Amino acid sequence: MSTSSKVAGQSSIFLAGNVFTLVFGFIFQIYLARNLGAEGLGVFGLLESVIGSIVALLGLGIAQTALRFLPEHMVRQEYAKAYSLIKGGASILTFLGALAVAVIIMLLPWLMPLSADFGVYSKEVLSAVLLIPLGLLLYFFSQVLRGFYDVRHIVFGTSFLQLTVKLMVAMPVLWFGYGVLGYIWAVVVSTTIALGWMLLGVRKHLSKIPDASKLVRVNDHQWQAYSRIMYGFALLQFWVAPLERFLVGYIAGVGAVGIVMICKLLASLPGIFLQMFLSIVAPMMSAANALGNIEEVEHIYQMTTDWLVRLSLPLIIFLMIFTTPTLRLFREEFALTGSLLLRLLLLAQLINLLCGPIGNVLNMCGFEKKLFQISIVSVVSVALTAGTLIVAVYLLGIVGVGLSVLLGTAYSNLASLKAAQVGLQIRWWNPRYMHWLLPLLITVCVALLLSLYVAQPLGLAVSICILYLVFHASQWLIHGFNIDDQEVWMSLRSKYLTGARERL
Repeated sequence: MSTSSKVAGQSSIFLAGNVFTLVFGFIFQIYLARNLGAEGLGVFGLLESVIGSIVALLGLGIAQTALRFLPEHMVRQEYAKAYSLIKGGASILTFLGALAVAVIIMLLPWLMPLSADFGVYSKEVLSAVLLIPLGLLLYFFSQVLRGFYDVRHIVFGTSFLQLTVKLMVAMPVLWFGYGVLGYIWAVVVSTTIALGWMLLGVRKHLSKIPDASKLVRVNDHQWQAYSRIMYGFALLQFWVAPLERFLVGYIAGVGAVGIVMICKLLASLPGIFLQMFLSIVAPMMSAANALGNIEEVEHIYQMTTDWLVRLSLPLIIFLMIFTTPTLRLFREEFALTGSLLLRLLLLAQLINLLCGPIGNVLNMCGFEKKLFQISIVSVVSVALTAGTLIVAVYLLGIVGVGLSVLLGTAYSNLASLKAAQVGLQIRWWNPRYMHWLLPLLITVCVALLLSLYVAQPLGLAVSICILYLVFHASQWLIHGFNIDDQEVWMSLRSKYLTGARERL
């Protein structure tokens, strides 16, 4: 099977999960924002950022190490190393998660009086602490399954199962007025069930390892070297999200944190496609690098960037032009102060998508010197982001968040592109990228025309569908299919159409 067919085959599964998440998750976020309001959403956001920082600190780079080395160990049939990496990583993270819960519970009576605002949220804090071990293990096992190329199991667990359970628990508890506490418990329950599902998937793959029960634990010095670098990234970045949210809360109030969260949520929607492809191509890059095939890594990168931009552009155009009516779905207060912030965040997201999975190219290729260079880039990028964040938020309020994100995203992506070109001879440019321009121009014109007449929820939903249809139809009519598109089409036709004829 060709690389493009392999990526497309797995991405179709991810696409189904992303569409489900996009539709139902978006509707639920509107329901959540209308029930909790900007302030309640802000309280949850502050708790979420603290928990996320603790998870990043305790992760030790173990999950990223599993993703990096599992495909390599499996392709080389180093089953003892693969088994030890999974078992050892799970044991360490379980211990650290349990220890963190115990320590925080013991310190809670002394910590809560330090903040008058959070003193009334002791139950919420106590419940949110449970997300530390759950988050550590869920992320680790999802990376393990990515290392085994088990996209189907991940998508069902995170996109379908976890979101469905969260909706089923959250909607009634919010209806009965449990507010932030009820939503936290919905997140805890859904994360627990998703973790159980991931464990079943990992157990299935471990059972296929020859004589797994008889394997002796081994260690690999490469794991420690790689995990230290990944943990270095976490140490450089873990404080950025809490700094942003607490700074906004201190200057503009807790309600402003909720507005920033919704704007970031909307700006992240096009990035769903990036996460979809990262889950698929990262282990493929690792396997190609293990065989010394850098040309294949470059092909995967350029092909993925092309597909990523084509999938994301209609949604970015929609959110750029329909910014105010989209924010108004949540509440009027979001539309009044969040429009400019959302457009800045979307611009940063566009830069991120245009550069494609460049970070994964560098991280999956295993060059220690190059990884060290990326760590230096990360230091400068985070320092730039933090510096502009503090200054910009004091001067511009929540709009400063968008400005700092835009500058930091542009710098880190451009620096990574330069590092890949110099160190690995991997180029960003491909002539097929020119095929974005005319469909982009046509879609923008159609969106501007629709914006004159559309403002209601149903019209917004129809407009998204129209923009996707216009962009991809014009792409096909003007430029046709490139070679990777043709391979995907032939593979799908062979798999589904030929199979259907045989059944008939």
